[in-house]
Amino acid sequence: MHSVPGIFQRSGQFPAVEAVDLPLSQYAQQYAKSGRPFLQRYLPFWAANLVDRLWVMLVPAIAVMVPLFRLVPPLYRWRVRSRIYRWYARLKEIELQLEDEQRALPLQEMLDRLDGIERSVNRIPTPLAYSENLYVFRQHIDLVRERVRRAVEREPSKS
Repeated sequence: MHSVPGIFQRSGQFPAVEAVDLPLSQYAQQYAKSGRPFLQRYLPFWAANLVDRLWVMLVPAIAVMVPLFRLVPPLYRWRVRSRIYRWYARLKEIELQLEDEQRALPLQEMLDRLDGIERSVNRIPTPLAYSENLYVFRQHIDLVRERVRRAVEREPSKS
């Protein structure tokens, strides 16, 4: 507001809201009471106007983003672990064939498949934080490999 006195008015008298022939809008009344809006005190007019209009879009966007940020870490964890877990089906298949009396695969071929699985799993890109899953899977491969080796040692004694 103009606060510097002039010839015809005192300081802070013009523009006056008291003796007005037309009704004042709510924005003019608010400006007369409290001065410039909060955002315009600290930002340029264009930025304050933009932020004031973006509130309508920012509040719903934030309401959607907060649950999404809670959903992303479990999805990422599942994605990284699923790279390793899909190999468990092949490992289980070899283990089931080992227990079967009428094997479709010879024992040496089972060992070769286990070596192939281990080579493939070693090439899976795994973040350092999830490498524990990779090492646990390698231990499981070694467990099945040891069972196959024991079966190989027992097999010649059968005949």
